[in-house]
Amino acid sequence: MLPPLHRFDSENRMTYEHFSIPYFACGDTDALIKCIPSCMSKKKPTRYEPTTVADYHLMRVVTFY
Repeated sequence: MLPPLHRFDSENRMTYEHFSIPYFACGDTDALIKCIPSCMSKKKPTRYEPTTVADYHLMRVVTFY
């Protein structure tokens, strides 16, 4: 059952608009995933430490299985 839509029809809704970077299942396992420099600043630092594709996949598997 879904919640009534009117609950999420304001700025206080649970989700927000965002852009997603496509997730590819077979990336270069040694490639580094990190915040794009133009997306961070002193007022808005990165949320996550850089990681490799292999470590990211491992984290996702451990989290969901």
